[in-house]
Amino acid sequence: MNLEMMKLLARLLKSEREQKEREYDAAGCLVLAISTVLLCALSGNAVFPVSVIAAELLRLSMRKPETIAHVLGNVLLATAAAAVFMLPAVFFGSPGSFGIVTMKVFESVLVLTMLNEDVSWKNMTAAMRGFHMPGVFVLTLDMTVRFLYLLGSFSNSVLEAVTLRRVGDQNWKNAGTGGILGNTFLKAQEMSQGTGEAMLCRCFDGICEESGDGNLFSGQREQSGKFTGSAAWMGRWAFLLILAAEILWFAVTEMWMRAS
Repeated sequence: MNLEMMKLLARLLKSEREQKEREYDAAGCLVLAISTVLLCALSGNAVFPVSVIAAELLRLSMRKPETIAHVLGNVLLATAAAAVFMLPAVFFGSPGSFGIVTMKVFESVLVLTMLNEDVSWKNMTAAMRGFHMPGVFVLTLDMTVRFLYLLGSFSNSVLEAVTLRRVGDQNWKNAGTGGILGNTFLKAQEMSQGTGEAMLCRCFDGICEESGDGNLFSGQREQSGKFTGSAAWMGRWAFLLILAAEILWFAVTEMWMRAS
């Protein structure tokens, strides 16, 4: 793990604190994104993934330039990593596998990154609880992501401090990585102990109960109040129609490839 990876951790949940361009129904977005990724993974042809990529890029083209740069940067970084891992397949006589896997990684990361841009993490965990997922699982996932953001921010602060205190052109990157990682580990241990003690002081006994409005966390009540009435039902019906069209297109492309 190098310093660039720690900087990436610092930006992991940066969009969580920024205002979304538009907020969609979290449950519909989550189901649609997971279904799209699964269908692309099961697809035996390149037509369906390419069509999904084209649709997602069309959606992305309607966003702000900063959003476009942020999404494409994450997608290209993950695609480049997948291409490096799959590069030996080209030399072992399977260039087709290299192209298919790289394309599916590009599609999957693009869909999930767009999901992150459309839905805040707080509303996403509320949607997971709405699907009757175990409360302990949702709580653990939420705390894990939150601590990743905090530790990434801490690492980024240490990096900035080291950069401001360096003298001349001394190459401190390799020498200072161990110390930064050590401080990050100690900070993580301190935060975990403090969180555990705070949970004990609040009489947490390991059982995650729902609040009165059906959410696991009281701070997530705004999700249930944001989409209410006819607007909520219209939005969910729209997601269902998109999902049905996506499944139909998947079946058509599969039958067409088998017939040819």
